[in-house]
Amino acid sequence: MYHNENATVKYKVMVLSILSIGVLTLSTAMAAIPSARERALAVRALGEQGDDAAVAPLVEALGDTNVFVRKAAVQALQRLAENNPDTPVIAALMRGLDKENPYVRAGVAETLGILKAEASAERLIALLVDEDPEAQHVAACALGRLNAHQAVSALTALAGDSDAAPFARMGAVWALGELGDKRAVAQLLAVVQDARRGEWNYTSVGVYAVEALGKINDPESIPVLEAAREIDDRHLREQLTRTLEQMRSGPDAPFFDTQELFQGRRFPSVVVAMDGTVLAFRANRDTSPIQVRRSVDGGATWSDIIQVGEETVHLGAAIVDEKSGDVLVFDAGNTMYRSKDRGLTWQQEDVEIHPDGFGGVGGTHGADSGITLRYGARAGRLLQPARVYPPGMDNALPWRPYIYNAAIYSDDGGRTWQTSKPFPVLGTGEGALAELSDGRIYYNSREHMTRGNRYIAWSEDGGETWLGPQRCAYLPDGMRGSAYGCMGGLTRLPVEDGDILVYSNLDSEGGEGGSGRQRITVWASSDGGETWPVKRLVFDGPSAYSSLAAGRPGTPSEGMVYLLYEGGPEGQYAAIHIARFNLAWILNE
Repeated sequence: MYHNENATVKYKVMVLSILSIGVLTLSTAMAAIPSARERALAVRALGEQGDDAAVAPLVEALGDTNVFVRKAAVQALQRLAENNPDTPVIAALMRGLDKENPYVRAGVAETLGILKAEASAERLIALLVDEDPEAQHVAACALGRLNAHQAVSALTALAGDSDAAPFARMGAVWALGELGDKRAVAQLLAVVQDARRGEWNYTSVGVYAVEALGKINDPESIPVLEAAREIDDRHLREQLTRTLEQMRSGPDAPFFDTQELFQGRRFPSVVVAMDGTVLAFRANRDTSPIQVRRSVDGGATWSDIIQVGEETVHLGAAIVDEKSGDVLVFDAGNTMYRSKDRGLTWQQEDVEIHPDGFGGVGGTHGADSGITLRYGARAGRLLQPARVYPPGMDNALPWRPYIYNAAIYSDDGGRTWQTSKPFPVLGTGEGALAELSDGRIYYNSREHMTRGNRYIAWSEDGGETWLGPQRCAYLPDGMRGSAYGCMGGLTRLPVEDGDILVYSNLDSEGGEGGSGRQRITVWASSDGGETWPVKRLVFDGPSAYSSLAAGRPGTPSEGMVYLLYEGGPEGQYAAIHIARFNLAWILNE
């Protein structure tokens, strides 16, 4: 859907002017605001106000009839609690569990889970028998995030209740997988057995049960899962295959796992520091500053969220300077943050990005992570995919024919940058690139105007000029049939004497604009992007933007590929997940 940025600014100014009168005035007036969009803006403004008096009306806003208003209320409460621990958010949320409006109860449960409010576990367990399936589902997911092992019995009961709504049971099954408690294995296997009936309400829950069993990883469940592979349902068979492969993996066998890193949207970027520390970024100007989580054990466990900067911004892209070891990350403009300790602390830098010959300046919002060049005369150069908006233009439909992809590059460790000559196709944006062993740069680009696969081009001068544009015969650009495309990831694996590339995007049909995105998938090429004969489905459900990075030899990340993607069972922008897998998993179709 077309999004008018100027109108958003106008409405927000209007809401903030009302706020100057007082929080209670705004909360009283919200019920009379007919537009859901304006109510959502009012809710965001309440969260930005940071006033204790904003808490109660925000809890009430969780009961709005519009889902976007409810989501805005969850994010506003989260922001209030994180920015001011003394704000009485948790106490107000606990009282909200007694509200008659089921939307309020569901929104409260979701927020308590996000805030890791451990004291709410018993109240959330009680919500598992709520009359509203959404409240049951969200309460179950919250218990999983809280690591509330005292909820195993109640979650197991809901998972096995064939009279309960499938949506509620899915939440319970997912939570049991997150808890990883072997007490749930018998009931999860029973759910899988029920799924063999072939009825959709059983098979849909069964897919989640199989995935949960893979996370628990009890070898005694393998024979039952193997026997279930005869079922006719394709989605369940695929999940069974993935889970069995994971459970049978040895050191050199195919490996795959995935876990949720962030709740809420958006814009992922993943890199691997020189010592193998994996850094997963996200930021959205409507919800949060740049945030990062770190893994020092190859992606098995992750740190708490580290905030990068203070302003709520859209994320640009991250890059590792392989000469200095510094990690750099941009916001959507020309503000850059540098870490000299692999993501633990950050310093803001206002860098200079020189324009191209048309006066356009490249920005990295929506682009995949950058690279350090390793071959030829320009080895050591930092190179980032970037997009150029001519002055006064944005991504609105009338301006798309004037927008183009490019790159920005730096030869001084990221202090100054130069915008490259344009990627030679108008209407492009949100690109990804990889250096091949012969020194050429392979550029893979989204395009926003016509139906078709990804556009590709090459550079032979270190990313300064892009030549030979063409449609890729193999790689989709978002959902097939859509003229809008979708951001995707790209990385080259550190394999000697070869150019093995991995690409990520959606493998599904239909849809217009950004709606209905699903089935995040990876493709592999062993000839530097000439052909892409292998693909593997990562998640058969709602999914959207993605970013890729390869592990570094001699570190805990060695042999792994990291895919940071938006999606999950609750929606394409509901969370950001990290999948890690090896080349053997990609090749073992």
